[in-house]
Amino acid sequence: MIWIVLFSVLSIYLLYSTLKTERQVAKPGKDLHFDLSIGFYDAILGCEAEVKIPRLEAISDDTTIPVVRLLKIMVPPGVECGTQLKLPGEGDASRNGGKAGDLFIHVTAPLQDKHLSRKGLNIESKVGISQEQAATGCNLAVQTIWGELTIVVPPRTIPGDTLLLKGCGVAKPGSLTKKGDHRIYFFYQETELSTVPMLPPVLEEAIFPYLEEGWGEGI
Repeated sequence: MIWIVLFSVLSIYLLYSTLKTERQVAKPGKDLHFDLSIGFYDAILGCEAEVKIPRLEAISDDTTIPVVRLLKIMVPPGVECGTQLKLPGEGDASRNGGKAGDLFIHVTAPLQDKHLSRKGLNIESKVGISQEQAATGCNLAVQTIWGELTIVVPPRTIPGDTLLLKGCGVAKPGSLTKKGDHRIYFFYQETELSTVPMLPPVLEEAIFPYLEEGWGEGI
């Protein structure tokens, strides 16, 4: 009788120890991945994006249900295409009481806008000037990522010459002071050819006889 009692107590102890060990080594939930596409200026200046993430939500230690969560993602200024943002605990819940997995946001953004292109922290653009402006020099308004800026085009500028705007590039992520530069490449802007507007049919019929007779020769 004593042996039976001891065996029962030992069985209960081993069962409790096994359950406790399983809980201690509970596997975390699955990590999730999400692709987030943002605009050229959103990547440079930072933005807030709302995303819908399908995931498993725990309703008890051993039960999960599928849900869709709406999350607000804060994209920091200066992120580059391919940057990965990690949100701890926003992945799938664990099925046996473990911690939730993580959510990884993969950010993609274009490297070129209508007038500007990006290379890391630096910005490049092409600015057209007339031959007269290139010869004499001029003040010119140009577009930067921080707004419009007036630059001084030096005299005797030729196509291919560049002008460096220090500190007018992309801010380094996590830094409030360090920024890249903006390099401008000059090229000759072709002037539009002046064209003679077409005459209305009534006027064309009125002057056509004079044109046939050679009216206006010598002018």
